[in-house]
Amino acid sequence: MTQKLKFSVDELNKITDGRLHSPIQDVVGADYSSVAKLAVSADTEYLFECDGSIRNFKILPDHITNMWNIIDSKATFEDFLNTPEIVANIQFKFDPTSASGGLVSVHAYINEPVPVLIKTVTVPFKGEETNVQALLTFYTGEESGYDLKNKGVIFKFESTLAGQYWDPKIEIYRT
Repeated sequence: MTQKLKFSVDELNKITDGRLHSPIQDVVGADYSSVAKLAVSADTEYLFECDGSIRNFKILPDHITNMWNIIDSKATFEDFLNTPEIVANIQFKFDPTSASGGLVSVHAYINEPVPVLIKTVTVPFKGEETNVQALLTFYTGEESGYDLKNKGVIFKFESTLAGQYWDPKIEIYRT
């Protein structure tokens, strides 16, 4: 005698948030490009903006619309049924105005009225144009004491030197 599953494959996929196909969103583009760079001051935070004007590729379960909100430039996870661990791979180009080396820091904040810092990754650079890449991992569960899952995450960056910023990219996926 054979038994039928209580749930369809689609329902099981939704329940597990598509664990067999890890959700991913790969977004590229903003107002800042190689022909229109953003001038940044030293030791000043700037919002990491990425609007998907070049690419907004998604492999997501049907019930998840986005993990990156291209309008507000924030990571969102409220559509997930569970509380996954998330990885954000943030990339951009930076060209310091000085020939000396320095540091670029990428900060992850919970999107609160007063943003709450949850993680910082610092990347060294030489005194020349560089591709900055910061890999941030964070847990969206309430055990952290914050409602990261529903509030979302914004990213900001700053450099120890003034320079120019362009070509932002972000890839978000669940581990």
